[in-house]
Amino acid sequence: MGRGRDLFGIARDGSRIPLEIGLRPVDRDGATFVICSIVDITDRNAIMDRLRSKNKELQDFAYRIAHDIRSPMGNVQGLLELSKMQLDDPPKHLQTLELMESVARQLLLYTDDIISSALNSDDRPEPIKPLDLDQLKDRLNNRYGHTLEKESIDLHWDCQHHRVPRLSANLIEEILDNLVSNAIKYHSENRDSWVRITTFSDNESFYVQVSDNGIGIPTSQQSHVFEMFSRFHPTTNSGSGLGLYLVKKSVQKGNGTIHFDSDESGTRFYLKFPMVAAG
Repeated sequence: MGRGRDLFGIARDGSRIPLEIGLRPVDRDGATFVICSIVDITDRNAIMDRLRSKNKELQDFAYRIAHDIRSPMGNVQGLLELSKMQLDDPPKHLQTLELMESVARQLLLYTDDIISSALNSDDRPEPIKPLDLDQLKDRLNNRYGHTLEKESIDLHWDCQHHRVPRLSANLIEEILDNLVSNAIKYHSENRDSWVRITTFSDNESFYVQVSDNGIGIPTSQQSHVFEMFSRFHPTTNSGSGLGLYLVKKSVQKGNGTIHFDSDESGTRFYLKFPMVAAG
């Protein structure tokens, strides 16, 4: 009955509840009766919604892994090519190998995080800890040092070490990693390039600003910035179009907000997270 249609009933409190109605004919004493069953399927629908949500999260998780691993693997490839040209210069060759080791170590740590996340993929909140800006700065400088030098891009930090929030592990790093990676990909060849990361806080919020003087995002595309697979300069690089989508997801995960402005002089992202007192 009602096959292909959503059926609803009215509960005692006046709310609508989804129903499943079953009809079964029964013959008895020469007469045919119909047994009717009416089942409240609210709980079943909720389970199905959670299942669809989990499947979507799993798909996004797979995209995220592919996206985040691609960048460090590209760095390793670039360092390998550089090391081949430095065989006759042992000091520089050793320095390149050390950079390669650092990138590989970060990739291994990221892989460990993936495994840990997969083993703890239930609804429990992720562990939170105070944000360590100094360690974050060192990791990103090491991760992108070779690429920044190769592309002649200056990375500036302006971190006001006042209050910092407690956030899920690696959340800010994931966000900045994608924003810095995007700024590098879309730097301008017509001027001296730079990326600037600024952090500050007040009593209620922690703020992060990431600015660059790159080629900017076309006005016609700005409403699609945070959509999955959005690419605004497809001839510039072979990016997957997932970076800013992942940034938005991470910001939401931290109960934060993000907005941006962009023009031919560059792009500026503004992030805001609620301040939770440590301890």
